Amino acid sequence: MIQARSTTRLALALWLATAGAATASDPIDGTDVAESALAWGSGNKMEVGRYNSLHAVYARMWEVLYVTSLDGDDWTTPISLSTGWYEVDTPAIAVDSSGRPAVVWWEDDGTPGGMVYYAFRPLGSTVFQVSPLALGGRQPAITARGSNVYVTWSNGNAIQYTSFPTITPPGSPLLIADVVESTTCPGTQLLRPAITTVRESCRPVPKIAYLVVSDEQASSGSCQSSSTRVGAVVESLNGSWSPVYDGTVLDADPGSAVAGWGLSLSSHYVNRDLYLAWSDENSTGPRTMLAQGRDANWATSPYDSERHHVHVRANNFSWGGTGQFRLALATEDGFDWDALWRQGTWSNAGALSLPGSGSPVNPDHSVRLPQVQFWRICHYTITGSSFLRLFYEEETPLPWTPPQVATDFWSHPMLSCGYVAPVLQAYPCLERRIAMAGVNVAGGEGTAIDVSELGLLTKVGDAGATVTTVDGKTVTISWSGGRPVHADEAALLITAPRSQVRFSSRDVTFSVEDDGYLAEYDEVR
Repeated sequence: MIQARSTTRLALALWLATAGAATASDPIDGTDVAESALAWGSGNKMEVGRYNSLHAVYARMWEVLYVTSLDGDDWTTPISLSTGWYEVDTPAIAVDSSGRPAVVWWEDDGTPGGMVYYAFRPLGSTVFQVSPLALGGRQPAITARGSNVYVTWSNGNAIQYTSFPTITPPGSPLLIADVVESTTCPGTQLLRPAITTVRESCRPVPKIAYLVVSDEQASSGSCQSSSTRVGAVVESLNGSWSPVYDGTVLDADPGSAVAGWGLSLSSHYVNRDLYLAWSDENSTGPRTMLAQGRDANWATSPYDSERHHVHVRANNFSWGGTGQFRLALATEDGFDWDALWRQGTWSNAGALSLPGSGSPVNPDHSVRLPQVQFWRICHYTITGSSFLRLFYEEETPLPWTPPQVATDFWSHPMLSCGYVAPVLQAYPCLERRIAMAGVNVAGGEGTAIDVSELGLLTKVGDAGATVTTVDGKTVTISWSGGRPVHADEAALLITAPRSQVRFSSRDVTFSVEDDGYLAEYDEVR
């Protein structure tokens, strides 16, 4: 029986996961993806979905491609989402609580300014439904919560927003949506919006960050200003959009040239912590900044005086310390790119801790535009655990090796399938549900189980598992005629068919929902 381990075990696991075994890149797509595969947009290119599945998007020539994986190592054949032989850019992905992936991207489809497109895959289907979403929009970003998606994009002079159920996008493309912020000044641009949600009063509240790049010193009338302005702004939707953080700076140098390079926003949904990273430039040179806040309490920390692509991700899983986040940066050096990632902690408006100088993503390759991720599984067919920290573009120095998209997926045999004592938080809005789906496992009938809306897996054995709820109660999962294949803190894959799986509890009332057929498991196995 696999049971909870000690604090010492947790420390060892975290050390190995953050600073331990060397890892090589693990290609998702070894074909030529060009330099725009992950692009400079502020949307997330990889997300963790139901049953601990991974979902990723990237661009290749005129295609937006979607892939998924159950184990972090084997990926499905890419599915093309874009509509034709057009230029595409800045794909981004989200996965709703039912496990439906939703994707947005920009496409030069012949309409003025191009179009933001939206695609989702219904449950039980292998086919995405694609529709135009926003006329003239660029740099879209998307997040999901419950059965809804939340989307933002830039028109250059405006940041716009919309939300709708995952499966019912607008019937016709939007010309004007909900305007977060706008400008009519010729020297001002609002760029690279990013979006996330936090829980407030048992409902998701969207937060949007964007870059302000403003040079109105030579303008006249109401737009005229004696200084430039550049930096990141975060706004929250509480009835109407209002700023909750302003990281812009003023520069009175008449020769100042302002530019916005990169921006990323992430959140811990339950704690309401927001994590922001951005990179901009004015007459004093480039700068890369970090900020973290909750409600009206914010702390800002300069990172360095270089120009970076940035991506930040908060840890929403129970494993790891409070306020844990990851940061990835990439810097262009002539014809090559250097990239590194770092892991730190940041308490609410407190001191930032970023130990060490960062780990190179892949020192042997030119690595562009990395995105950080928190993901791990425990293997039961082979002893050990697997981790994934990054998704990125890479190109080797060899001219005959095409650029590709890859992860730093790795397994470590020193880490057995032990679970650390879970960090359970009061979560009054949590629904007591278990999702279950029949899948094809190793060529036979199996079952995928997701307990994330009930609690955490705290024990897994050959014929049963225990779920601990946030209030300390327990639910028992038992099965016959099968064995566990792998699991994480809230998802379990077993070879037993659904008809042989039972759930019981003496003190918890809950429901079990059948999610139907999940195609990605068949494809991965």
